[in-house]
Amino acid sequence: MELPGHCDFSRPNPRLDALAYVDDEYNDPLMQAEVSELIKQEMRRFTKPDYLALHPTLKPYEANFSEHIQEEFSRIKKGEEIQPLDLTRYSLVRPAGEKDRDIEEWRKARDNARAQLEHQSTRILNLELLSKYGPNAWRTYGKDLEGTLGFLKSTREKIDKVVEDVNSTRKEQQMDVQPNLLSHKRKYVDLVDKNMQLEYACAAVEKDVKQLKESAIEKGLVKEGGGGEGDEPTAMEE
Repeated sequence: MELPGHCDFSRPNPRLDALAYVDDEYNDPLMQAEVSELIKQEMRRFTKPDYLALHPTLKPYEANFSEHIQEEFSRIKKGEEIQPLDLTRYSLVRPAGEKDRDIEEWRKARDNARAQLEHQSTRILNLELLSKYGPNAWRTYGKDLEGTLGFLKSTREKIDKVVEDVNSTRKEQQMDVQPNLLSHKRKYVDLVDKNMQLEYACAAVEKDVKQLKESAIEKGLVKEGGGGEGDEPTAMEE
């Protein structure tokens, strides 16, 4: 069915006159083909409205990136390869060669060894904390997820109930008026049929009258008027 002319899709709730629980003509293949053709015609002349006109305009996003992030963006824009990670700080190498007698090199090696030792100590501490508190933390997190899941399920059930109530109400209202709609539809079809029969009968009578007039003129029973179109033939004087 073609959309009504007063339907304005730029509004949040356009008014449609569809009766989903009463209109069963769409099950007819011929009606389906007709509806599909009407939809194609509507789409060809349909002007797409601005669906975002009713919504507020978003402000332009202004990102305040750090200097390092901006440098990375610049590198990516230029197509340069990323610098590999410097793994020398994770290795313990004693000064060799001429550096073996350089006190500063030995101090750097010492500081590096202390930093790695502290790093390993921190890793061990984190593993101990995880072993002690990790299971309970994960149990608490799992319970939080179960609570969130239960809330979402409950919300969905409420929404499904509202939708079901709306559909039930629509169906009940449409089924209540269905007898009146069918009665009016039958009356409409009967009146259209009677009008067509009257048109056919009037056309047949007009044809018979025309033939009788032409026959009467040919036999001289009447003479054709000399006026304009629509003049009636007059009887012949004895």
